[in-house]
Amino acid sequence: MLNMLYANHIDKNSQNTEQQKIWAAVIEILHVASLVHDDILDASDTRRGIPASHVIYGKHRATFSANYLIGRAGRKISEFNDIRMFQIYSQIMDNLTNGEYLQAMKQKSFHNFHITLQNYMIKTYYKTAALIANSLQGVCQLTTIKDTVCQKSFNIGLHLGVAFQIIDDVLDYTSNTEQLGKTSLNDLKSGVLTGPVLFELFNQQKNNSPEYQLMNSVLLGQSKDYDTVNSIVLAGDGIEQSKYLAYLHTQEALKILSSINSQPDQDLISLIFMFINRNK
Repeated sequence: MLNMLYANHIDKNSQNTEQQKIWAAVIEILHVASLVHDDILDASDTRRGIPASHVIYGKHRATFSANYLIGRAGRKISEFNDIRMFQIYSQIMDNLTNGEYLQAMKQKSFHNFHITLQNYMIKTYYKTAALIANSLQGVCQLTTIKDTVCQKSFNIGLHLGVAFQIIDDVLDYTSNTEQLGKTSLNDLKSGVLTGPVLFELFNQQKNNSPEYQLMNSVLLGQSKDYDTVNSIVLAGDGIEQSKYLAYLHTQEALKILSSINSQPDQDLISLIFMFINRNK
């Protein structure tokens, strides 16, 4: 939906072309494949409120099915006969793989806020934002728009993707498993540092509080007191700080969007706010 509405935003004549539909389908297929892999790596038993594919079919069949989807997407890309689109597809796969690798390589120390925040943002880019950024760049490449707009398209997707992931990380603490459609606190239990914990960790670090010591030990796998950490995060400012960071990225995306077309399509704006404001 984002692809098709964005195509209409930058080029009214491109919205309903067969190529744009194929590209939108390719992105959706790659996204689904990445979720199948992600659930296996994170040992997550639910997705979108139902058992994850590996729970139903086993890890081997789920993995091969996701790999098939990736190959199928590549076959569809070849129909464009455009090396630029295949380069974007390859970049997406490279980024998604890097994102999973970075998440698996857990930090051993959390004492330096700037380095920890930088690592979190890099992982967020590779794991989530890169898909949306390259997706919108691909939309632009399928039009006759100048390359400068395609770079802006990439940047819009980058900021939206970062905001989307940060809000997703917030929901891991403010929603339950039923609301999320997946296991809550899964990142914390896996030792994965996300925005709400990151900000609250360093809020507590200033006073070297007992809460800081506990959060640090949980993240390093030395304690399993997840409920207490959850309570600390909910009572602190980390969630609001994360939301503000997401807000800044959303505003930047909207600013770039308006520089391309001063009268953005209202359906596109509504869609953007719908998936950024999922906590409402």
